[in-house]
Amino acid sequence: MRALSFSAMASIIIQLANIVSGVLVARMLGPEGRGELAAVFLWPLIIATVGRLGINEAITYFAAAGKFSLRVVHGTGMTFLAVMCPIMVVVGVLLYPAIFSGYGGDVLRVALVFLAFIPLNLITIVQQSLFRGAMMITEFNILRTLVHINFAVGVLLVWLFGQASVMNAALAMLAANAVVVVLGGLMLARRGLLFARPERGAAKEMLVYGIKVHYGDLGLFASERLGQALISLLLTATELGLYTVAATIARGSLLLAETAELLALPNIAGQSSAADKATMLGAYMKGMLALTLPGSLVLMAITPWVLGTLFGAEFLPAASTVNVLILANIPLAGKLVFAVGFFAHDRALKVGKAEMISVAVLAALLAVLLPTMGILGAALAVLVTNSAGLAMLIYWGRTELGISAATIFVPTRGDIDWVYRTLLRKA
Repeated sequence: MRALSFSAMASIIIQLANIVSGVLVARMLGPEGRGELAAVFLWPLIIATVGRLGINEAITYFAAAGKFSLRVVHGTGMTFLAVMCPIMVVVGVLLYPAIFSGYGGDVLRVALVFLAFIPLNLITIVQQSLFRGAMMITEFNILRTLVHINFAVGVLLVWLFGQASVMNAALAMLAANAVVVVLGGLMLARRGLLFARPERGAAKEMLVYGIKVHYGDLGLFASERLGQALISLLLTATELGLYTVAATIARGSLLLAETAELLALPNIAGQSSAADKATMLGAYMKGMLALTLPGSLVLMAITPWVLGTLFGAEFLPAASTVNVLILANIPLAGKLVFAVGFFAHDRALKVGKAEMISVAVLAALLAVLLPTMGILGAALAVLVTNSAGLAMLIYWGRTELGISAATIFVPTRGDIDWVYRTLLRKA
């Protein structure tokens, strides 16, 4: 499957770009400045994720299903953003003085400027979701890759010109997203997909589907970001900087899972029977885990070198946190792919229920572990929560979808052939 190989390559490029930008930012700003920038980046992302109401997944689903034209799907999504983005920015303006009260006036000013990230980010998400659902994989991967490459280039320019600051790093991220918004618009115009008027029927169905999926999206996002949010509010900027670098390194273990998740929804949703959907889901899951598990072990082995050599000795205290987060990403990888099976069966509410239970567990664990163990406690809380969330999805996969754990996790000869055809022969 050429699309999977191309997307895997794009994910590798994204990870490399993130390493470059992460190393440069860490070297330029140190743990404290890296923590301040992390807080500036985190809160508009939280606001945008809460406020988008699953429109990204709705666009992908309806673009894949073909019930409405791509122009209508895109126009409806953009109309939604025109309504919601100003509201989200106002929410940020109102909340930021309290959120950033412990960071000083300079960081608050940077954070207010960076609220421009909300519309830029959501427009790129709408563009990418349309291309993803329509299986226009070239356009999709170009857009999602360029954001990260552009940011790495921007940070490099800031460093070369000796202008290292939290503000300039934030401006580099805004510029990276703005360039991609323009390029995505040109790609849509080339295919005649711009400036479509929304349809009431499409808007209603997309909103209903989006809200159902959003329930689960929020849980997944909270599971990943709640620790960072609480660290930004309760601990020091230096500790947030260490945790952010740890999460950046650990994210490399999710490379295959994120690639599989991106392509699995349109492919599984397009299967004609429940049995075929289960088989396709199992193929994605087993292929992903076969590569994720050994890759995670390698990443854990080289963590001290990565921290000390690339990021600097100041970040070595994060080594244990990196390794725990790598372990936590293994069940998270399973959750990401398994959740797609529920989305493809239009049973997204079950994913949402599992994630909301997981968030409650995570919050309780963080309340105990964060004050006593610091960032390592946050990582341990994420590990337990991700494991519990995957267990719930496995149980509901059997009871709600009739998909056995064996179908999802036990390799067969057919799975080996599928991995060879899709991941190796055409790579």
